[in-house]
Amino acid sequence: GSSLTTLPSINRKIIIFCNMSISIAAARRTTTEEMEELLPPILRTYGAVGVQDGHSLDTLDRVYFMGLCHEAQVNVNRDYVERLKDRHDAFGSLLSKYYGFQLPLHVMIWEAYHNKRPWRDVGLLLSKFPPYMAKQVLLWRDGEADWTPLHSAAYKAPQYIIETLLELAPEAACLQNTDGCLPLHHAACMKNTTAVELLVKVYPRGLVMEDSKHRDPIRIATKLAKKKSMVSAMVRGLVDGLRGNRSRLDFQSIVKCISKLIFERYDCKNKRYIRQSIHDFIQFYEKKEDCEASEMLLRFYSMIAQSREPLLESVTSTSRHRDIVGNDLDACIFSIALEYRLLAIINKC
Repeated sequence: GSSLTTLPSINRKIIIFCNMSISIAAARRTTTEEMEELLPPILRTYGAVGVQDGHSLDTLDRVYFMGLCHEAQVNVNRDYVERLKDRHDAFGSLLSKYYGFQLPLHVMIWEAYHNKRPWRDVGLLLSKFPPYMAKQVLLWRDGEADWTPLHSAAYKAPQYIIETLLELAPEAACLQNTDGCLPLHHAACMKNTTAVELLVKVYPRGLVMEDSKHRDPIRIATKLAKKKSMVSAMVRGLVDGLRGNRSRLDFQSIVKCISKLIFERYDCKNKRYIRQSIHDFIQFYEKKEDCEASEMLLRFYSMIAQSREPLLESVTSTSRHRDIVGNDLDACIFSIALEYRLLAIINKC
């Protein structure tokens, strides 16, 4: 009966939402069906025994693709990308080799870095990879210095590309190339603050990992013109990375990270005193309050990173306290103690 325009507003919204949901679900089915169609003949070509055209994507990807040796997996990936190119004509003239890179995704990312193609091509290709294949590809090293795709993307890829790569293969954030560089080193070198924050969140320990020239990402970032924004990005990443994931960084590493960030931010002179004060500060509150004071320290440091001025306008500023920690009185009192102790440390810089 009635046309969409004559329906009440709420009904129109429901119908539009339902149509969008159906379209997204249909697109996912189409992508899955395409993978299930393309993979069987390629897998059989490179030695996968028992592959049937009717097998599910999970079986083709998890069982048969992952059951191949590395060389066969690489060949399957190459042929798979070639067939995607022929079918969609969406990737243009993807080169077989570029700046020493030879694997398709590595080549495409490096082309995007050099503005030879849009980053959306990279996102499209990633969306066409089966899950297990995608993860393997993102852990493969290529080029003269053994870079992963994340090493290349960390230079200047947009946020959604970095997020997609880390979602598919978070382990890639931990991989060093032949120069000892993590993707985080690359992001810091190119002042890609978005990538820095995301990479620190996934792999906080990377902040204190040194490359072959004995440089860690903190040292690299704080020697650049965007020193303040880089330190803030690292702090935000640390806060998110440590929240609920304390096992990713041990106590001494937390002290080292916080100390070095403060040293570089404020050009500290009395470094031994500052480091010991931070060590005692974290240790005291973790034992006394039975909570992760390291996270509180990071939160408050991120708040004062822009200046040395106290955050609290007055000790009795209830509204300001609530802005920081909510309505819980005990948490509020604890936050005041944390902040003033932290400011005492900073003021020694």
